[in-house]
Amino acid sequence: MRGNARGTAQLKAEDEELYKQNGMIEILTRNASIKRHPEKFQHAPGPFDIVVTLEERIFDNVCEDLAQREPKWNSVVHVFGLEVKDTPAESLIAGK
Repeated sequence: MRGNARGTAQLKAEDEELYKQNGMIEILTRNASIKRHPEKFQHAPGPFDIVVTLEERIFDNVCEDLAQREPKWNSVVHVFGLEVKDTPAESLIAGK
């Protein structure tokens, strides 16, 4: 079972109606069709020229992670932080 499918099954078992109402099941189902599994920036080896984040908390995590990494490539990384709403309705609008 793919990572997002497993997450969807877990949410359905926990409280299917709640997670349908707040759109989480729909978001995970959509993500399962485009991602093999959940991804963590911390596990990506690099090198990176540009990193784009879509949430302030993730921007902070990426900056912290980059600051703690051993300098392998001695190159500049541009990190951009954009704030977006990840709801089913907003995703449909953004996808057009």
